[in-house]
Amino acid sequence: KSELYVQSYRPVENSTYITPLLNIRDTEMEFDYTEHQSLQFDLSFIRENLTATIAYYAYLILGLDLDSRSLLEGTSCFRNMELVATNVQSYGWKGWDRRNNRNRSAIAAAFNDGALEEYRQMWFDYHRKGLDVPAGHGGPGSKEVVPSILTLSALQAERPTSVLIKLFGDTKLEEMVNLLFKADAPEKKQAYEALMKLY
Repeated sequence: KSELYVQSYRPVENSTYITPLLNIRDTEMEFDYTEHQSLQFDLSFIRENLTATIAYYAYLILGLDLDSRSLLEGTSCFRNMELVATNVQSYGWKGWDRRNNRNRSAIAAAFNDGALEEYRQMWFDYHRKGLDVPAGHGGPGSKEVVPSILTLSALQAERPTSVLIKLFGDTKLEEMVNLLFKADAPEKKQAYEALMKLY
């Protein structure tokens, strides 16, 4: 039994800045492992929770990175992530229960829900249009921060328990606050009010 912390970053183009893509604490990690045992993974025949969890997070990291660079580019990774979550259901391993709306299965389902493509569009805009397009001084800009927050607010209004809201906040909240220091006063006020409701 353990806790797993998974973090992922990517460099911002034309900058020395790196942006977080994932910051998650998984408290439902249980697995059997014998010292020196090799880890083998086959998407169609999953035998161990440890390899399933590692593969799941590898797909999530790759999907988030690809989506941040090109619109909906991470789709195949997210589909594989959901296949992992589906293929382990019969084992009853902790952390995969479909009835829990905050665990691995819920995250996989959210990224594969066509109704939530607006979130993935926002993710792309935030990174490519906001961070990768440098502000006048050569650093990441704050241009897409407020629209991103408004997208999250709309998502919260439609699906208040969506795991994506928490996932985004755990990963991006500190960065958003830092980027908003560069924004003008009306943007700061709008962002502050929306973030207070969200987080």
